[in-house]
Amino acid sequence: MARWHLIDRAGEPALALRAAAATGESVLVAADASLARLAQHAGVRRGAYVSSPMGQTRLAGPAIRAALRRGGATTCLAWSRSAATVAQRWGGLKVEVTSSTTVAPTWQLGAEPTVEARRVELRDQWGVTDCVSCVLAVGGDPVSGDAYDAAMAVGLAREASLAAGSGELRLVVRPSQPGRVHACSLWRDFGLTELLIAEPRAVEPWVILPAVDAVLDLGPQPTAWRSWIEDRGLPIVGPAWLPSRHGPVVDVRRAAGEIDQAINR
Repeated sequence: MARWHLIDRAGEPALALRAAAATGESVLVAADASLARLAQHAGVRRGAYVSSPMGQTRLAGPAIRAALRRGGATTCLAWSRSAATVAQRWGGLKVEVTSSTTVAPTWQLGAEPTVEARRVELRDQWGVTDCVSCVLAVGGDPVSGDAYDAAMAVGLAREASLAAGSGELRLVVRPSQPGRVHACSLWRDFGLTELLIAEPRAVEPWVILPAVDAVLDLGPQPTAWRSWIEDRGLPIVGPAWLPSRHGPVVDVRRAAGEIDQAINR
């Protein structure tokens, strides 16, 4: 029996790719070229890629069917509801459904005695000492909140922290985080470019959790990693919202206050 994994942009694709790669089975990525590259980074060695027109998995149905048939698939493990719907409609084979929210990436966290060593290693790469508090931003989109909002919140929290004699702060974001360039411009104007750490591994937060001191959840949906972050004893800030005509947006001042409390608790 040949089982293929079907992964699209829904849910937490980075985690799904890691889990699928760990099985050694074939993976069909139905999304865009950037997710196909992420699949290689995640360790996927067998599989195929099909493009999803306009980012819609349902529009890639015929291509998904053709790819699964070429691969000799008899079973499809769909990693999201949208992937399952397409596989059931077009696949013509047995479809199993799972979710990235149910797979804890324990193989990345390592045994507890190595966590401190991992923290030192990562923070050395970032050029920060243990006296500096690092806040990781997860989630976010251009409407509800992005790296610029996170930069504003961390900047305000940093001012409060320094005023209280509690030390420096850094903001860790993934390079593709919405608003990152805007955030860089903001801190460049104040001569504080070192406060922003662009970390490619932040697309898989569990990899760098040992090195951070708090997590800022920008929403708009609760992150699937929330329970794992809590399991590591890290404080989670937000999402704290303010209403707007476009929908809820990040309450920057409230987030700043919660970051200050989390770091200096």
